[in-house]
Amino acid sequence: MSAPTAALAAAFGEHALQRVAAASPLLALFDIDGTLAPLAPRPQDARVPEDARRALARLAAAPGVYVGLVTGRGADDGARLVGLPGLWVVGNHGVETVDPDGTRHIAPEVLPFAERVARAADALAGPVAAVPGALLEDKTWSLSVHWRLADPASVPALAAAVHAAAAQEGLRVHEGKMIHEVKIDAEVDKGTASLALARRLGALGPEGLVLFIGDDRTDEDAFRRLRGASAHALTIRVGTAEQETHAAWRVDAPTDVHALLDRLLALRGA
Repeated sequence: MSAPTAALAAAFGEHALQRVAAASPLLALFDIDGTLAPLAPRPQDARVPEDARRALARLAAAPGVYVGLVTGRGADDGARLVGLPGLWVVGNHGVETVDPDGTRHIAPEVLPFAERVARAADALAGPVAAVPGALLEDKTWSLSVHWRLADPASVPALAAAVHAAAAQEGLRVHEGKMIHEVKIDAEVDKGTASLALARRLGALGPEGLVLFIGDDRTDEDAFRRLRGASAHALTIRVGTAEQETHAAWRVDAPTDVHALLDRLLALRGA
């Protein structure tokens, strides 16, 4: 057993890993940024390492396994970044789900909000452009204001502009890792979408299992809902122990996620 594999077995317990080996179906869900791909200064700079992409492809091809991406990016952008066919993609924090055959599902609760998000994007274009290093990402159903490359002194004023634009349109603001997320005020999130997909694919049955790995606050919705729906859900938070989480387990970094992928492949005989 290699050092990473031994560390994973110690972290999760061999019993939990063997449950993954026996589950049918297994639904393996992964956030992208900070989970499969290391965080990048700009979203367009993110890259999923080639070894992780190959492991995902092999896992998706294994009998009885479904693989999905659950991301704050738009679904098409998330699919582009990973670049693999045959995956389910949940984008915009649960608003849209794209099946492997390209069929797109939009949560009906969000449809009346499209014009509000567009107006908020227009209102934020100027304030974001005025802050060097800040970036406004318009994802149709949500907005992301990235400030990782901005002067920290400019962030309070930028945050105030984001909150004002969101409040004007009755939208919500969520704080992420050097990012402000402007989202629709509806009961739609990564958790509702992951739970719906798990039900569609039969992964909540007595022989099934859902694995969800993520690193950010918005992934907590999935951790909480999946654990509430199934005692066998395997939820993993990527990050330091200082971060509070509803996940049952932790790993430190995307490299640990890649090692876990290798372990899953070995367990499934893929």
